[in-house]
Amino acid sequence: NFNTECFSLLIGGLHGGSIEELILRNCSIDDISALLNYMLPHLKSLDLENNNIRTIPSIEEYTTLEKLLLEGNNIGMQGCKSVAKLLQNQSSRLRVLDLNLNDTGDAEAEILINSLEHNVTLVEFTLGGNKFEREHEKKEYEHYLEVFEEYIYIFHGEDINRVRNNDPELTTFVLRASDAGCLSDLAWELLGRYIAQNEHLECLRLDDLGLV
Repeated sequence: NFNTECFSLLIGGLHGGSIEELILRNCSIDDISALLNYMLPHLKSLDLENNNIRTIPSIEEYTTLEKLLLEGNNIGMQGCKSVAKLLQNQSSRLRVLDLNLNDTGDAEAEILINSLEHNVTLVEFTLGGNKFEREHEKKEYEHYLEVFEEYIYIFHGEDINRVRNNDPELTTFVLRASDAGCLSDLAWELLGRYIAQNEHLECLRLDDLGLV
């Protein structure tokens, strides 16, 4: 079995290297603290689905991560706090977060939801199959899911991705009614943040949106 000790040895061997994607599914890893002891400076995708992970170190320095898949573990309160710190890091590039089936409850969900308040990168977030009891937590989580689905549907074009990525060659951004559809207030707010954080846009055009 590939267990925690094996994981630590592997991460130690990869320390400082150029690895961008690491997939270790269906193993017997219960502690990934090696990520704190060593550093994978170019890591973009970490897939640790269906292990028995109970200990997650502070991973807020892994700002290169774009995809974090932790379905089928047991990360608990401490793990959710570690993930929340990454979401709150303004340098984070995390776009996809999967925390399905982690035996988390209302308190953990609240921490994760609160960490999204100023996050402008996450576009896919799943937290299904967990133990929510308070109805308002379910509703608030479902509300964020609706917004993320809205992003996925609307912001699929090349230009919006270039805005997000601060493309220096994109100086004019055009958003038309056919592209925008009907954005919620929160979606408009976060779209504004994407644009505000872009350092190269010189012209913003909102055509035929029927704004009043």
